[in-house]
Amino acid sequence: MAHLAFDPIRYGGPVDPQRAAPAQPLPIDGSEVLFSAQIGDIAFEIRPLAALKAIDKAWRALASSGIEANVFHGPAFMLAAQQHLVEASGQLAALVWDRRSMAQPRLLGLWPLRRSRGSGHAGVHKGLDLRLAASGAPLLDRHFAVEAASTLLAGLRLATPDMTGLIFARIALDGPAARALRAAAALGAMHIRELDVRHRSCVWTHDADFLPGNALHACHETAMALSRHGDVRMVSATAPDDVRDAVELFLALEASAAARREDHPILFEARDAAFCRSLTRTLSRDGEVAVHMLEVGDRLAAASVTLTSQGHGWVWRTASDAALEAGMSGDGPHAAGGPEAQGAIAALLDLAIGQHFAGNPASELLESAAGRADTCSWTGHRRIGDLILGVGDAARPGNAGAAMRRALSAMTGWSSQTSRRGRA
Repeated sequence: MAHLAFDPIRYGGPVDPQRAAPAQPLPIDGSEVLFSAQIGDIAFEIRPLAALKAIDKAWRALASSGIEANVFHGPAFMLAAQQHLVEASGQLAALVWDRRSMAQPRLLGLWPLRRSRGSGHAGVHKGLDLRLAASGAPLLDRHFAVEAASTLLAGLRLATPDMTGLIFARIALDGPAARALRAAAALGAMHIRELDVRHRSCVWTHDADFLPGNALHACHETAMALSRHGDVRMVSATAPDDVRDAVELFLALEASAAARREDHPILFEARDAAFCRSLTRTLSRDGEVAVHMLEVGDRLAAASVTLTSQGHGWVWRTASDAALEAGMSGDGPHAAGGPEAQGAIAALLDLAIGQHFAGNPASELLESAAGRADTCSWTGHRRIGDLILGVGDAARPGNAGAAMRRALSAMTGWSSQTSRRGRA
């Protein structure tokens, strides 16, 4: 398991922003640097998201070996989003560099940021929480995760002297990245809160019992009902050409199901479709995407797009044949019009994907994503939520985070009551 560690030679305690003077930009690659500060021998930068293509090699190295895998902050996802998605256009990224070797500086941390707009948001930094992303965990070097997180927090305080808080959205609250952020926040005397906590279904490595008995029985009933229409089998597309073709089949299936359900398919929005095609074709070249398809005879019954990084997988998008589900015959809850008919075919595909994953020795964790936490019946789960770090007045014990709550409420609508936004 990845560990949290300080470099005993280079790290002497908490980073004090008051003692770290902003420096002139020290460009590594000639790309635009909006803000730069030297904190010891570690450099902090803020750059436009669109300028990060210039550091693609260092970015890929960090994304492929960080303390916590996050394909949604890797170069394939973020660069495609910046090019095609409106909400990513013009956004920023905070970077942490180790410059001891000026010949080849090492990227220790990267966190995409939402650009603050308006005086009410000026004191809050929020991660770039994209609609189609399932994790907002920053990328942190696995050997110097706490140091990178501490420099990230200190650099943002330097860049925004009146900073009140930071929001790390949709992060695994007990995961390695969250633990590194908690440690860095504690060193900096920052206030820590959790917001919008929910559970996301997952399958762990070699977990043979990832479905409860009742779910297995329901899947058996579904398979028997489908078998009346033809042979039931799962096929997986992983080669680039196969992924390209399978993604088109998935998009068409998702769009056809939308006529029967109040969904928002990717194909209905040209920008989303262009993003999906660009993302999956890029990831397929590195073997980091698969399209799993459940076929019934010659008919495509369901399809899931799964993204992977460092042995960690996300079932990103799933679509099923609503007409086939509605027409399933037989007795029980999965009969036509039965209370569990909708989603039954997708649940069967979840079972097949889970079995495929659990038997792969290179895999570590597979989780449901993109709004599917309430429909997937895997027994494993992760605590997902927003990690809020408060600074300044919000960090004082006697203040109970009042200043941070006021600033955050302007941005998120959060009050002292638990949020019920219901995100994935």
